[in-house]
Amino acid sequence: MTPDSRLLGLLRHPRFESDDQIRASVLKTAVENELPYLAKAFQQWQADGRPEGTILFFANDGEHWLGFFLPIRFGDQQLAMVTTAPRHDFVLVSAGDMLALTTLFAALLLVAFMLSHRVARRVVGTGLARSWPPTPLRFRQ
Repeated sequence: MTPDSRLLGLLRHPRFESDDQIRASVLKTAVENELPYLAKAFQQWQADGRPEGTILFFANDGEHWLGFFLPIRFGDQQLAMVTTAPRHDFVLVSAGDMLALTTLFAALLLVAFMLSHRVARRVVGTGLARSWPPTPLRFRQ
């Protein structure tokens, strides 16, 4: 991307499959190419003072996105390599998933408690528990 937000390279997208589509879209802005998330990422990057090496957080159509701009010096020209992605691509579990995992964990704890209680009763019934803890060894002095 150029400093005035013109695209030099295009993302992998069905709209940019043929050479003619690519030629028609190169050196146009993200707005002209109808890429609103990329346009919003550029606006946020400019609003933040064009930081280098930091992840940007921005919203697009009510969805949270992440952006990363890597400034590159190419001769006397300053360019930027841009990466954007929806935030939900990086979130491993949602609130619903967390509730299901917590419920499953609680159920497993209950089953483990019941089984250990049952085993403990059997051990007590055999008399093995009477010798526990073992009596300490006495040494001659």
